[in-house]
Amino acid sequence: MPHKLRIKFKGKPLKLKALRELLKTKAIVLQKLRLTKLSLQ
Repeated sequence: MPHKLRIKFKGKPLKLKALRELLKTKAIVLQKLRLTKLSLQ
């Protein structure tokens, strides 16, 4: 993943933005997984 990001975003600010977006989406996915686990229990 990091290599692909470097190729896509050569500018540092863009890379940081992309990393932040990835972290946000990751957090959202984790939250959804937790909710589904709770609903299954």
